[in-house]
Amino acid sequence: MKVKLRLTNWRCIANETITLGKINIFFGKNSTGKSSVAYAIYMLGSLYEKSLDSLVGALFGTSLQSLVRIENGDKNTL
Repeated sequence: MKVKLRLTNWRCIANETITLGKINIFFGKNSTGKSSVAYAIYMLGSLYEKSLDSLVGALFGTSLQSLVRIENGDKNTL
């Protein structure tokens, strides 16, 4: 599964579209935006998890964390 990430006016990136796969490796010279891309992915993941937690809370009256168990870094439903 591939996902396209479009960054516009994000930190040092003016306008860029990046295709992401299951595993991604970013390499290049210093100050070229590698950390900016990683931070954007992290922020999107955090926002998604918070919005998902709010939805679960509204539907089930509990948090997402109470429905998910972390085991060896993998999320497993209880």
